[in-house]
Amino acid sequence: MTCKKCKGRIVLPAFSTGTCESCGAEIVSTNTPPDRLCPKCALIEARCEHCGEKLDIPVVLLSLQPRWWKLIASGEKTLELRKTAPKIKGEFFVLVYVTAPVSKIMGMFRCPDVLGPFTAGTLFFSPDHKVPAEEMADYAAGKRLYCWKICDVQKFDESSGIAPISLGEIGLSHPPQSWCYYHGKQAKGD
Repeated sequence: MTCKKCKGRIVLPAFSTGTCESCGAEIVSTNTPPDRLCPKCALIEARCEHCGEKLDIPVVLLSLQPRWWKLIASGEKTLELRKTAPKIKGEFFVLVYVTAPVSKIMGMFRCPDVLGPFTAGTLFFSPDHKVPAEEMADYAAGKRLYCWKICDVQKFDESSGIAPISLGEIGLSHPPQSWCYYHGKQAKGD
């Protein structure tokens, strides 16, 4: 994850190596100077992997059923429906906790905007959320729904170099019911 300041940084295109300042893992970067954190530590601590500073882009942890994560990861689902929305102006990152039987953080995406609120009837005509009409009506139960836009999906697997993350690794003992704000792994006693 990269902060706003580092997105526009100028670097020399060259391979360089360094050591993650959190876990000590070797980091191979395609730029110089090398990154300060490995991608996994940057996620867990909600810090920029390039400069090591706390992220200036908010992060949310979202609980999601495996079937919806599969559609998001494949690029088929580009809107996530929720009864509530974060009180965040502008974009934010979303860490995706996939519920049982997976029970791990399996990836992330960038949410550039939250649309709504809408009635379930209005959303029947949008194919981007992939939720069947009857199931959406049951979920909404007469309440308005928000559409979280999904962009830049990253799966945590061998191809990304980031293994799925357990809740214990980020200092949590149980997942959020729907979603929660995430400020990085908290030290014991915080």
